Amino acid sequence: MSFLSIAVLSVAQANAWKTPITFLPLPTSPDSFVRELGSADRKFKLEGDTLTILVRGTGEKMYFRGTVDIPLQRLAGTQVWLAQMKYPHWEEAFFSYWISDSPGWKEGVQPSFWFGKKAPKQLKAAKTLQGKLWEEKVQSQAHGAARKVTVYVPPGATPKLPALYLADGQGCEGFARVLEPLILAKKVRPVAIVGVHCGEYKGDKAAYDFELDFRAREYLKAFQKEDYGKHVKFFFDEVTQWATAKFQLSSSREDRAIAGFSNGGAFALTASTERPEVFGHVISMSVAATNFDDFKKSFRTGPAPSYHFAAGRLEPFIANTQKAHEVLLEANIKSQFQAYESGHETEMWKIHTMAELQKFFPAKD
Repeated sequence: MSFLSIAVLSVAQANAWKTPITFLPLPTSPDSFVRELGSADRKFKLEGDTLTILVRGTGEKMYFRGTVDIPLQRLAGTQVWLAQMKYPHWEEAFFSYWISDSPGWKEGVQPSFWFGKKAPKQLKAAKTLQGKLWEEKVQSQAHGAARKVTVYVPPGATPKLPALYLADGQGCEGFARVLEPLILAKKVRPVAIVGVHCGEYKGDKAAYDFELDFRAREYLKAFQKEDYGKHVKFFFDEVTQWATAKFQLSSSREDRAIAGFSNGGAFALTASTERPEVFGHVISMSVAATNFDDFKKSFRTGPAPSYHFAAGRLEPFIANTQKAHEVLLEANIKSQFQAYESGHETEMWKIHTMAELQKFFPAKD
């Protein structure tokens, strides 16, 4: 189970969303598709609004997993498997995927990517970082235990460095690898990343139990206010003070951004409205379950940070994310919302975060 594999929406929120993709039935004449695949192992073909996926496989069953999560259909008398899907925005779409002979998640899966011709460009990732990664354990009075934090310090770092504080900080290195090329290309100032690791899932991986999901308990105020409150104190007070002192980061609100996705997106959203003095910028993506009645009551007086939302049209979290954006606008809080032709995707979260960092911290002449 990956730390991204458990994301919580309320039943009502999840049931309200319907995929905009239309899945087509198995074609009656398979010969042309067999010829199309030829000797390749897989092939994507886009014609108009129909995307055809062809895969060679010898299993009893084959699945196309990821943003688009469906069983493949075998063309009779062949080892060729197929899915055809209609969607008017495939050219602007991008998603990760993997091919599997089983429907469940497998540890260690390395996804492949598909990008339409008009999709955002896939980010360049540094193979070797010139900056430094530090993995530390920070003793937390709020949690009563030491918690992991991963920090990226870029090349060319100087005192009072701006910083991105990242929920689900296990992903710090992945974000650092796409941030560093932008720093070296002088598209963004040197920016540190402080990755605050999420709580662990302490149950049987075969059967999900919310009570044992400490990532959700700490991130989702809608379900567990006590553990959430402890994590707000750890993240907003203990980690920021520790990182600022140890790595000579800026203590200025305008030099700090917080980012989160999925459950972490809900955390960045709700916690920042309760503690608006800590971060000047909030990147909240694919926002998980939020009690909006309670959320509105959490607004503090005084200057609010600017909010920068993103979600994919191919994920159920888009409605919740857009709702958060609208609630902030109604409260006269600065907010922007970007919809991508994508799903619940790490690649989307990286693309959006890097675009926003270039706005927050543009390179100086």
